[in-house]
Amino acid sequence: MNLRISGQYAPKGEEYRKIYQGNYNHYDDFIELLVKLEPPLDKRFIEIMDEQLDVIPYEFSEMFIDGFKLWVKIMAEVFRCG
Repeated sequence: MNLRISGQYAPKGEEYRKIYQGNYNHYDDFIELLVKLEPPLDKRFIEIMDEQLDVIPYEFSEMFIDGFKLWVKIMAEVFRCG
């Protein structure tokens, strides 16, 4: 059983897909603008974005852990008082 939430979770809704596609298009457009600058800044921007994206699995993991702890507390209270 794999408990790594970051590798398993991917939104599947149509609304998410539309927002994601729009954001991706804006990202591509911005990269094209950065390429045209002198000196080009596209590579540095991609490096910065990659650094920020590298922390997302940690954020998902911590959110999952916090939610799980809350669930355990709620269930303990239910069983204790139930």
